Amino acid sequence: MASQGQPLTRAAVQADLAQARANGLIPQGDADYPVYVASGESKTRAEVKTELAQARAEGLMAQNDQDYPVAVVAQGSSVSRADVKQELARARAAGQLNEFQGS
Repeated sequence: MASQGQPLTRAAVQADLAQARANGLIPQGDADYPVYVASGESKTRAEVKTELAQARAEGLMAQNDQDYPVAVVAQGSSVSRADVKQELARARAAGQLNEFQGS
């Protein structure tokens, strides 16, 4: 590479181009576009298959077009409706609700 402030020679540009090609930074055709850049650790095929089987077992995967989108099964609440109403009344009395959010 040329030093700062000086123009690059044809030979320097050709050398930079050859180095970039050798490093895989310049696609050689349409099949290379876009350039793949690894982003962190990857999982093995076995890990992905295990996660997929677990998601299916938990009902998190659609089985066909009619199952899409997958509805998440609600777990039973540990708070009763009366408890929620009491908590709401306390929050209103304490001025903790934002009146612009429809509370």
